[in-house]
Amino acid sequence: MLDLSTIGSSATGHPGGQTPFGDARDFDAMPETHQAQISFLAAKATTYLHQLIETARIMTGPPWDPFAKGNFRSVDKHHGYSATGPLADDMRKWIYRRGLPFAAPVFVVPNFNEHAVMTTWKMVVKYAPDVFNHDDIAVFDHTFRWCLFGFHEGTLFFGKDPVYDPTEDEQAMQALNKRKQEFPMFRHPYGE
Repeated sequence: MLDLSTIGSSATGHPGGQTPFGDARDFDAMPETHQAQISFLAAKATTYLHQLIETARIMTGPPWDPFAKGNFRSVDKHHGYSATGPLADDMRKWIYRRGLPFAAPVFVVPNFNEHAVMTTWKMVVKYAPDVFNHDDIAVFDHTFRWCLFGFHEGTLFFGKDPVYDPTEDEQAMQALNKRKQEFPMFRHPYGE
Protein backbone atom coordinates (compact mmCIF):
# COMPACT_ATOMS: atom_id res chain seq x y z
CA MET A 1 0.00 0.00 0.00
CA LEU A 2 1.29 3.42 -0.94
CA ASP A 3 1.62 6.03 1.81
CA LEU A 4 4.14 8.68 2.83
CA SER A 5 6.32 6.15 4.63
CA THR A 6 6.62 3.90 1.57
CA ILE A 7 6.44 6.43 -1.25
CA GLY A 8 10.23 6.43 -1.61
CA SER A 9 10.01 2.90 -3.02
CA SER A 10 8.30 4.46 -6.06
CA ALA A 11 11.49 6.26 -7.04
CA THR A 12 12.53 6.01 -10.67
CA GLY A 13 15.40 7.41 -12.67
CA HIS A 14 15.05 10.73 -14.45
CA PRO A 15 11.84 10.35 -16.45
CA GLY A 16 13.09 12.27 -19.48
CA GLY A 17 11.53 15.49 -20.65
CA GLN A 18 11.22 18.56 -18.47
CA THR A 19 11.04 18.19 -14.67
CA PRO A 20 11.35 20.69 -11.81
CA PHE A 21 15.08 19.87 -11.84
CA GLY A 22 15.55 20.25 -15.59
CA ASP A 23 15.76 17.71 -18.35
CA ALA A 24 17.97 14.61 -18.26
CA ARG A 25 21.02 16.55 -19.49
CA ASP A 26 20.58 19.22 -16.78
CA PHE A 27 20.17 16.54 -14.13
CA ASP A 28 23.26 14.63 -15.30
CA ALA A 29 25.30 17.86 -15.09
CA MET A 30 24.48 18.25 -11.37
CA PRO A 31 27.01 17.11 -8.78
CA GLU A 32 26.44 13.49 -7.75
CA THR A 33 25.80 14.60 -4.15
CA HIS A 34 22.86 16.68 -5.41
CA GLN A 35 21.56 13.91 -7.68
CA ALA A 36 21.57 11.56 -4.67
CA GLN A 37 19.16 13.92 -2.86
CA ILE A 38 16.63 14.03 -5.73
CA SER A 39 14.27 11.08 -6.36
CA PHE A 40 11.75 11.21 -9.18
CA LEU A 41 8.54 9.39 -8.30
CA ALA A 42 6.50 7.15 -10.57
CA ALA A 43 3.16 8.31 -11.95
CA LYS A 44 1.17 6.33 -9.35
CA ALA A 45 3.02 8.07 -6.50
CA THR A 46 2.49 11.45 -8.16
CA THR A 47 -1.24 10.78 -8.41
CA TYR A 48 -1.23 9.81 -4.74
CA LEU A 49 0.44 13.14 -3.80
CA HIS A 50 -2.05 15.15 -5.88
CA GLN A 51 -4.91 13.38 -4.08
CA LEU A 52 -3.20 13.93 -0.74
CA ILE A 53 -2.99 17.68 -1.40
CA GLU A 54 -6.78 17.67 -1.85
CA THR A 55 -7.54 15.42 1.12
CA ALA A 56 -5.22 17.16 3.57
CA ARG A 57 -6.50 20.57 2.42
CA ILE A 58 -3.00 21.82 1.85
CA MET A 59 -4.30 24.17 -0.83
CA THR A 60 -7.85 25.48 -0.74
CA GLY A 61 -8.05 28.02 -3.52
CA PRO A 62 -7.13 28.72 -7.12
CA PRO A 63 -3.43 28.88 -8.07
CA TRP A 64 -3.32 32.67 -7.79
CA ASP A 65 -4.59 32.41 -4.19
CA PRO A 66 -3.80 28.85 -3.04
CA PHE A 67 -4.61 29.41 0.63
CA ALA A 68 -7.83 31.36 -0.01
CA LYS A 69 -9.89 29.69 2.69
CA GLY A 70 -7.47 30.63 5.43
CA ASN A 71 -6.08 27.14 5.93
CA PHE A 72 -2.81 28.57 7.31
CA ARG A 73 -2.43 31.10 10.13
CA SER A 74 0.43 32.81 8.35
CA VAL A 75 0.90 33.35 4.62
CA ASP A 76 3.90 35.19 3.17
CA LYS A 77 4.14 36.20 -0.48
CA HIS A 78 7.06 36.94 -2.77
CA HIS A 79 6.25 38.68 -6.06
CA GLY A 80 8.32 38.87 -9.20
CA TYR A 81 11.00 36.30 -9.68
CA SER A 82 13.04 35.06 -12.59
CA ALA A 83 15.15 32.04 -13.48
CA THR A 84 18.24 34.24 -13.90
CA GLY A 85 19.84 37.40 -12.57
CA PRO A 86 19.18 39.33 -9.37
CA LEU A 87 15.51 38.29 -9.20
CA ALA A 88 16.60 34.64 -9.03
CA ASP A 89 18.96 35.46 -6.15
CA ASP A 90 16.20 37.38 -4.34
CA MET A 91 13.88 34.39 -4.71
CA ARG A 92 16.50 31.98 -3.32
CA LYS A 93 17.09 34.25 -0.33
CA TRP A 94 13.37 34.60 0.32
CA ILE A 95 12.91 30.81 0.24
CA TYR A 96 15.97 30.30 2.44
CA ARG A 97 14.53 32.70 5.05
CA ARG A 98 11.54 30.39 5.55
CA GLY A 99 13.82 28.75 8.11
CA LEU A 100 13.35 25.07 7.32
CA PRO A 101 16.23 22.65 7.97
CA PHE A 102 18.25 21.90 4.84
CA ALA A 103 18.14 18.14 5.41
CA ALA A 104 14.33 18.04 5.75
CA PRO A 105 12.78 15.70 3.16
CA VAL A 106 10.14 17.40 1.02
CA PHE A 107 7.82 16.62 -1.88
CA VAL A 108 7.83 18.75 -5.02
CA VAL A 109 4.56 18.27 -6.89
CA PRO A 110 4.39 19.98 -10.28
CA ASN A 111 1.20 20.69 -12.12
CA PHE A 112 2.80 20.13 -15.54
CA ASN A 113 4.52 16.78 -15.16
CA GLU A 114 3.48 13.28 -14.20
CA HIS A 115 6.54 12.84 -11.99
CA ALA A 116 6.62 14.40 -8.54
CA VAL A 117 9.95 14.59 -6.77
CA MET A 118 11.10 13.63 -3.30
CA THR A 119 14.13 15.68 -2.30
CA THR A 120 15.58 17.83 0.48
CA TRP A 121 14.76 21.42 1.34
CA LYS A 122 18.37 22.28 0.47
CA MET A 123 17.83 21.19 -3.15
CA VAL A 124 14.66 23.27 -3.39
CA VAL A 125 16.56 26.35 -2.19
CA LYS A 126 19.62 25.64 -4.38
CA TYR A 127 17.63 25.01 -7.57
CA ALA A 128 14.67 27.32 -6.87
CA PRO A 129 14.96 29.26 -10.14
CA ASP A 130 14.63 25.97 -12.06
CA VAL A 131 12.02 24.42 -9.77
CA PHE A 132 9.65 27.40 -10.03
CA ASN A 133 10.37 28.26 -13.66
CA HIS A 134 7.79 26.16 -15.50
CA ASP A 135 4.32 25.93 -14.02
CA ASP A 136 2.48 25.81 -10.72
CA ILE A 137 4.48 23.83 -8.14
CA ALA A 138 3.61 22.76 -4.58
CA VAL A 139 6.34 21.90 -2.05
CA PHE A 140 5.45 20.41 1.34
CA ASP A 141 6.61 17.78 3.80
CA HIS A 142 4.99 14.88 5.64
CA THR A 143 3.83 17.10 8.53
CA PHE A 144 1.56 19.34 6.42
CA ARG A 145 2.54 22.20 8.78
CA TRP A 146 3.63 24.35 5.84
CA CYS A 147 3.43 24.61 2.06
CA LEU A 148 5.42 26.59 -0.49
CA PHE A 149 3.44 27.17 -3.66
CA GLY A 150 4.83 28.74 -6.83
CA PHE A 151 2.27 30.32 -9.14
CA HIS A 152 3.57 30.43 -12.71
CA GLU A 153 2.97 34.18 -13.05
CA GLY A 154 5.81 34.98 -10.67
CA THR A 155 4.38 34.74 -7.16
CA LEU A 156 5.46 32.43 -4.35
CA PHE A 157 3.19 31.74 -1.39
CA PHE A 158 4.42 30.23 1.87
CA GLY A 159 1.74 29.12 4.30
CA LYS A 160 2.54 27.80 7.75
CA ASP A 161 0.72 26.73 10.90
CA PRO A 162 -2.45 25.09 9.56
CA VAL A 163 -5.80 25.99 11.07
CA TYR A 164 -7.89 23.18 9.62
CA ASP A 165 -10.01 21.63 12.33
CA PRO A 166 -11.43 18.26 11.27
CA THR A 167 -14.12 18.34 13.98
CA GLU A 168 -16.91 19.60 11.72
CA ASP A 169 -16.12 17.08 8.97
CA GLU A 170 -15.84 14.28 11.53
CA GLN A 171 -19.27 15.17 12.98
CA ALA A 172 -20.83 15.17 9.49
CA MET A 173 -19.26 11.76 8.78
CA GLN A 174 -20.58 10.33 12.05
CA ALA A 175 -24.08 11.61 11.26
CA LEU A 176 -23.91 10.04 7.80
CA ASN A 177 -22.76 6.70 9.24
CA LYS A 178 -25.56 6.79 11.82
CA ARG A 179 -28.16 7.37 9.07
CA LYS A 180 -26.73 4.47 7.08
CA GLN A 181 -27.08 2.19 10.13
CA GLU A 182 -30.63 3.31 10.93
CA PHE A 183 -31.82 3.23 7.31
CA PRO A 184 -29.69 0.67 5.45
CA MET A 185 -31.88 0.67 2.34
CA PHE A 186 -31.76 4.46 1.95
CA ARG A 187 -29.51 5.56 -0.93
CA HIS A 188 -27.78 8.67 0.34
CA PRO A 189 -27.46 11.43 -2.29
CA TYR A 190 -23.69 11.70 -1.69
CA GLY A 191 -23.03 8.12 -2.73
CA GLU A 192 -21.36 5.37 -0.82
